[in-house]
Amino acid sequence: MGELKVGVMGCGAISDIYLKNLMGVFSDRVRVVAVGDVMAESARKRAGEHGIATFGGPEAVLENPEVGLVLNLTPAPVHYASTKQMLMAGKHVYSEKPLALSMMEGRELVSLAGGKGLMLSVAPDTLLGAGVQTCRRIIDSGEIGKPVAAFGFVSVPSNTERYFTVFRGPLLDLGPYHVGALLMMLGAVRSVSGIAQAKIDVPAAPLPPAARTVENPGQAAAVLEFASGAVATLICTVEYEAYSPELKVWGTKSAVVCNDPNNFGGPVKLAPPYKPLEEQSLRFPHGENRRGIGVWDMAGALAEGRPPRLSAELALHSLEVMLAVIESTKSGGRIELTTVYERSEPMPGLAETEGGSAVVGQAVAATV
Repeated sequence: MGELKVGVMGCGAISDIYLKNLMGVFSDRVRVVAVGDVMAESARKRAGEHGIATFGGPEAVLENPEVGLVLNLTPAPVHYASTKQMLMAGKHVYSEKPLALSMMEGRELVSLAGGKGLMLSVAPDTLLGAGVQTCRRIIDSGEIGKPVAAFGFVSVPSNTERYFTVFRGPLLDLGPYHVGALLMMLGAVRSVSGIAQAKIDVPAAPLPPAARTVENPGQAAAVLEFASGAVATLICTVEYEAYSPELKVWGTKSAVVCNDPNNFGGPVKLAPPYKPLEEQSLRFPHGENRRGIGVWDMAGALAEGRPPRLSAELALHSLEVMLAVIESTKSGGRIELTTVYERSEPMPGLAETEGGSAVVGQAVAATV
């Protein structure tokens, strides 16, 4: 398998773990050759820390003929503009989540990549970790019977103006982890009914009234109808004072209590009716913080002529699910989705990796 040469755009805090992994555990497929940032000093600092020779402003990556793929770690509000710029420069792109902040922008990026014959993949790559992949295998193997229902909840104690300016609230910040995991496990969503609340009932909340809008909800609830017939509820909020994730899928025979999809690993448990929870061994590698595995998978996809497991279609479908919550709130009705998503093949399990000897580490929080 050939080596994929990568340029990293955006040298903020999250870039450190990406660079550590890409230049370490994933260096069998990937070589980082340049880093860039609108603040060139940030790029210089990261380059020095990781021994990267080429650094500077965005041009250090975009105009670099060596770079075949750009890892887009720019802030969420500029994902659309920056990803478009990278695609226009003829580079494959792996972007942090979300793909964009509107469906018009998201559709344009997916169309642009397809038209140019370029690969576009989007985080969260926690979906490729040991936890979510183990949950998927449990469901696919029929251990819980036919999946019929799911429940997801996530809270983050962030209600500052900057948080809402950057992420538009928890729905588009933490929602991609839970929505992505549900799509990875249960397949495409057919329709969404949602309620998004603009009001934030936190005493002396620092968020200005102008930012408290349905477009930037402080909390949101959704009912998802899957094409398979399964249904799920999802709640995202900033009004609870702690980070608190939950995800559970019920089948006709049993249920699976999933790991936090914002982590690569973590406990996975079967919940048989009327019996104690049964903790499961993780059946896949990459249970520790493996930010960058999505780029590594893209390198394999390019070499093997297959789609990446975190496909552009998955990112666009996930975005439509979340934005449909806001649209449903405004219209007061159920929203039928228009995007198409087919589940990608699962990751190789422990028994399928070399000698079955891959090490599954402990869960490490991976919030962006």
